[in-house]
Amino acid sequence: MNKFIKDYFSFNSRERNAILILLCLILILIITKIYNPFTSQNKYDYSTFEEEINEFEKSLTYSNEIENKTNKYSSVEKTSLFNFDPNSASKDEWIE
Repeated sequence: MNKFIKDYFSFNSRERNAILILLCLILILIITKIYNPFTSQNKYDYSTFEEEINEFEKSLTYSNEIENKTNKYSSVEKTSLFNFDPNSASKDEWIE
């Protein structure tokens, strides 16, 4: 039983070297995740951008109000839904 466990958990030199290389790569990845020199630590000020967004949204609501006022006074034809079979439709049904 003892020999079976030793044979099962023993590694040859190539396997030990591969394990050491993989452990080193994992450690390097963990360290770069914790301390990443490639990301900047600058804080950006987005207040001017947010003001522009607010102005744009106000202009959209203003334009929507104008469209609603003009559409209120324009005549719109009322349409109704109906069953339509394009294979047996007449010319009047196509126009409708």
